[in-house]
Amino acid sequence: MPGQSSVGLRGAIVGNDKDWTYVYTPEKGTNLAMLGWAETYLYGSASISVFMESAPGSGKVDVSIFKWAKAGWKGSNVVKVSHITAGLKRFTSGLRQVMESPRLPSSDAIAAKYSALKAMNDTELRAQLSSFGTHLAKQNADPLDEKAFRTVLDNGAYPGTLKRDDAIAELMKLYMRQQLGTLPAAVARN
Repeated sequence: MPGQSSVGLRGAIVGNDKDWTYVYTPEKGTNLAMLGWAETYLYGSASISVFMESAPGSGKVDVSIFKWAKAGWKGSNVVKVSHITAGLKRFTSGLRQVMESPRLPSSDAIAAKYSALKAMNDTELRAQLSSFGTHLAKQNADPLDEKAFRTVLDNGAYPGTLKRDDAIAELMKLYMRQQLGTLPAAVARN
């Protein structure tokens, strides 16, 4: 990412972080104690991922990832090595979950799903997310019980708050979870 991001929005993990479910409000700021007011930005980031076969014919791959990030507010960088390390551990855990799954769909199937979603209009995308929105509305763990989150969660309103690209990304995550067998029955649809 060569330049500054848009301002950070308040977000929360829904349930277990390994489930890839996150909710964002339209409200600027963070959920960090005493820093909810901060308008945060990602000023720039870069990463290099190297995938190497462990040994010829082994069927195993070693991964090395190098990451740089600068983020914070008012030009200050608050990113620590521990933040990058934690993020890379989450990323590699999800990558392993996907790549090692015997249920991993083919690249053609993934591309076809993405193309189908891109061809939908916004109303169709929101309809596809309706059961997910209903599922999210039933969640009320901290901080989802706060007014900022209830505003976007109650009555299944969350799908309507998403920009088109974010709705497609959410539907792709749901598709992958369904294919991998990790999608809760309460969310499964179609």
